[in-house]
Amino acid sequence: MSDYNNPWDSRNKQKGDSFEKNVKDFFSKFFGNESPSGNPKKSSKLTVAIIIVALALFVIVDSVYQIQPGEQGVVLRLGRFSSLSNPGLHIRIPVVDKLYKVDIGTIRKENFGGANSRVDAVENLIALALTADKNVIKLSWVVQYKVKDPIRFLFAIRDQRAWVQDISQATMRRVVGNKTFDEVLASREEISLQTKTEMQALLDKYESGVQITTVQLQDAAPPGPVRPSFDEVNDAEQDRARLVNEAEKESNSKIPKAKGEAKKLIEEAKGYAVARVQEAKGDVALFNKLYHAYKKAKVVTRERLYIETMQEVLPHLKEVVVIDDGKKGTIPLLNIGAVSGKKGAMAIAGGQNEK
Repeated sequence: MSDYNNPWDSRNKQKGDSFEKNVKDFFSKFFGNESPSGNPKKSSKLTVAIIIVALALFVIVDSVYQIQPGEQGVVLRLGRFSSLSNPGLHIRIPVVDKLYKVDIGTIRKENFGGANSRVDAVENLIALALTADKNVIKLSWVVQYKVKDPIRFLFAIRDQRAWVQDISQATMRRVVGNKTFDEVLASREEISLQTKTEMQALLDKYESGVQITTVQLQDAAPPGPVRPSFDEVNDAEQDRARLVNEAEKESNSKIPKAKGEAKKLIEEAKGYAVARVQEAKGDVALFNKLYHAYKKAKVVTRERLYIETMQEVLPHLKEVVVIDDGKKGTIPLLNIGAVSGKKGAMAIAGGQNEK
């Protein structure tokens, strides 16, 4: 039985000739009129040339690489660190050098306890913490970080993201655990700053190559079952604070006024005291002068004092009563109140004398 599938069978020469013709046409189309079947030496040389050209193209393409802005390249040569590459075009040794591109410009973000948290419902206990006064508090915070050392970031830690998450959770719970419930609610910024500082210290200790840029405690509240009671307590605290503020406002408005009035009275009393002292000193000086004059002329001084006193007293009197030593009753002499003016009184008195 003849093999009809053999192209070299005598009964299938036409088929074989057609195959040869196709091969020759292929080589003549791509390599010229000479076919590899016509000259074995030329065919082998052509194959070697093709391989060399292909290898050269592969070396050229594989040796040139580009680092984008915001990235940094880490080059390993035979498994050991060789160099760092900044943004731009660079050349490496193919096969020998291995390149890792690290994004050092992007700010990475991790959410804990919030709506975008990677923690699922089963592991949501991570967002809960125990305070120093034995109360459970629900936390929600955000950590932002970036790569500051690409070499350590690649080779010091296997899973950098999980490492940052674990350190963040441990540090936040430790910081919150050293404060009371009310202190946590009142000092979010302080807790955020302390957590950031301690996280960075731990990451630097383990040479992670990570830099913490922001730690923000977004929410701190009691868990759901005790939230209504907490809201009532919070409302009471707000009412107390409001009443205290109103009392302080009232105090600030009245106390300064009372102090001002008290100071005014004190100054008036001091002025009155000074005036009374000066007046008393003047009276003493006047008395001493009168006393010296009295010692020199007793009768004249006595009469002058009597007259001056009467001049001061009589104009203010409404009635004048003269009492005779020989009479037991009083005799009205002059109704000064019925006379207006000093001159009229003197005239009446003169008319009575004339009678």
